[in-house]
Amino acid sequence: LRTGVTDVHLSHCLFDGYSIGFIAQRLNERITIDKCRFYNATYIPSLISGGYGIVLQASKDTQITNNYFDESVQRHQIYVSRNQQYPNDVGYNHVIANNIFKGENKEEYATGFEYRIKIMGNQNATVTTNVFDGGVGHVMVVSNGAVDPHCKNIVVTNNTFMNLYRGSSNNSGAFISNAGSIIENLIVANNVIRDCDAHFGIRLDMTVNSKIDNNLIVGTPKMF
Repeated sequence: LRTGVTDVHLSHCLFDGYSIGFIAQRLNERITIDKCRFYNATYIPSLISGGYGIVLQASKDTQITNNYFDESVQRHQIYVSRNQQYPNDVGYNHVIANNIFKGENKEEYATGFEYRIKIMGNQNATVTTNVFDGGVGHVMVVSNGAVDPHCKNIVVTNNTFMNLYRGSSNNSGAFISNAGSIIENLIVANNVIRDCDAHFGIRLDMTVNSKIDNNLIVGTPKMF
């Protein structure tokens, strides 16, 4: 999608090959992606680009549900982004639910930040009832310091995170709120994190009003 597209529903699609499966480039809204499958999206180190299943740039009112993301989607299987050139009335209201995310366990990762989901500079995002299996990391929330307002109202609940492998990364974990600017109103609750060779289960940087509640963390070196 290019600019200003509304009311898009994708269902039962297969995305296989190239560097990105689906991209909503900017200022799009009411996008639903349901029961699709994503394979073989390649990260290109020389361009520092690619390897994405779904990219939502400065979009709002989206739902990503019941999809399968293969480990051959090399970098971020879902990237919800907003850069500083976009206004603050976009980049909010996202639901990511009931998906399966596979990750490749490697001794050498291209960047060490190949998190399955990355949310940057967005608000009102819910990640719930997903299964994450393998890879270096699962959910990353980051506020680019140049983006105002920053990330707010992020909910990560009732997910299963398992079989992480740190390899060459220094930042392997199930959930990370990464430094850059403040993240407000964060809930990480009722998740299961198990059988991970990771640096941490949950890591917080520069958060305000965080609730970490009732998570079960088993077999991970550092809980928090």
